[in-house]
Amino acid sequence: MERLKEDGAVETMLNAEIRAIVRRPERVLVEMADGVTRLFDHVVMATHADQSLGLLADPDGAERTLL
Repeated sequence: MERLKEDGAVETMLNAEIRAIVRRPERVLVEMADGVTRLFDHVVMATHADQSLGLLADPDGAERTLL
């Protein structure tokens, strides 16, 4: 992970205030608490399962079961 960050291939956001995560066919939209929406290819969420589930705008059945 450190190597990817050094190469600029990965962006990390720590302690970010996120309102919702919305999946689209080609991208993931991350809606920030300040109203800004950012686009990403992939998102990795490192938080408690219930918090991750709460951030997903459209969780599927498997996500509801697992999270």
